[in-house]
Parts: sequence; structure tokens; C-alpha cells
Amino acid sequence: MSRGWDTYNWIFGAGDYTNDGRTDVLARTKTGTLYLFPGTGKPDRPFDSRIKLGEGFNAYSKLVGTGDLTGDGKGDFVAATPSGDLYRFDGGAAKNYFAPRAKIGYGYQVYNGMY
Repeated sequence: MSRGWDTYNWIFGAGDYTNDGRTDVLARTKTGTLYLFPGTGKPDRPFDSRIKLGEGFNAYSKLVGTGDLTGDGKGDFVAATPSGDLYRFDGGAAKNYFAPRAKIGYGYQVYNGMY
């Protein structure tokens, strides 16, 4: 059983972000660093070692794995700022796993939950 998940204040996922056919998980630290945990498909060790994706994700009050929003077969996620701006992060960018964010909406501060 793995330990240390209390390091993260947001854990989410809804797809295969590494394109290996296994579901992966994303986790944000309290300081805003986002990590990818590739799925292994093994019940006794479901995730491989973490991969750092970037910093500054504490700028978002909500992070949600959405599955494939763009129809390209790759997992995506959305993030909302406290002021309500909504951004999409498209999966499949080779080096960083996700393309730079794209603003897709505003006014989401009226919602108290995104799951």
C-alpha cells in the first residue's frame, strides 16, 4: 500500500494521459506543483513513479479530469480560477503530456463544486 498522498490537496483523473491504455491520476501539491501518476494496471501497485508536469497550479481552485473533450482519443482536464475563468488542458502533447491551457469559459465562480 502506498503512502504519502497527504502531500497532495487535489487528486483527480478521468483518462489515459500517457496513451498506454491504462487510466492515470493527476495530483497537485499544496504548493501548486502538478504531478502525473501513470497507471500500471497492477492491483497491488496501481501507479508508477510520479512525473512532474508543472508548477503554479495553485492558481486554480478546481481541477477536474474530463476524459476526451476534443475527440482526439486523449484524456484532457479543465481547471477553474477563483475568479471563475475556465481553462482546458488538452492531453497528448508529447513532451509535457498536456498542451498549454486554452480559455474556454468564464463565470464559473458561481459553482461551488466541480467533480
